[in-house]
Amino acid sequence: MGRKRNQGKARKVAKAKAKQEAEERNDWTNDERSGGASTVRSGIMSRTAGSSDASMMEQERARLEQEIDQLQDQVKQKSDRLKQARARSKQENARLKQWKQTGNTKCRHSADTFELFLFDFTSAFNEAFCEARDRDTSLSRCLIAAEHITQDEYADVWYDSAKMETAISYLLFYGTQDILDGDYNHARENATFARYFEQHMAFQLKQTQAIFRW
Repeated sequence: MGRKRNQGKARKVAKAKAKQEAEERNDWTNDERSGGASTVRSGIMSRTAGSSDASMMEQERARLEQEIDQLQDQVKQKSDRLKQARARSKQENARLKQWKQTGNTKCRHSADTFELFLFDFTSAFNEAFCEARDRDTSLSRCLIAAEHITQDEYADVWYDSAKMETAISYLLFYGTQDILDGDYNHARENATFARYFEQHMAFQLKQTQAIFRW
């Protein structure tokens, strides 16, 4: 009897030990599986993050390239406008000198005597206006800026109503010539300057109106 009981205890101990070993193996297997899945997830997340970073860098590069292209276009446009203004000034200077040499110093539209300082004044005003136009789209602000830039150097025109009237006639004469030549852009530009000078003279010099009428 004693032997059977000992054998029974031994079998129970063996079963318990086998069960414990089986549980330990299952725990180890589960840990391995869990660790493998975690590694896979980490790898996927790492690749996703890397792809996202690359996409953001590509978008930033495209944005910078677009900004560079826009700046280059702006520089080119400004350069073209300055070239046009200089060519225009050269053309007007040649016209004026020709009229001075032939004695044709009277405008068909009752303009006063054309003088060389008018060419310098209107050319400087036009160039200042074009430079302001590169920074601002407001016509009125650009005209005011051009006045401020030329006010000191050409004070003898800005504060003399007779010379200002001559400058207006000068611009209207050129505007008429531009229309006859089919150059409507410069005709509109000369008309705009003449209108601004008229308002300056009426409001600032003669004080015949209380406000500046745009």
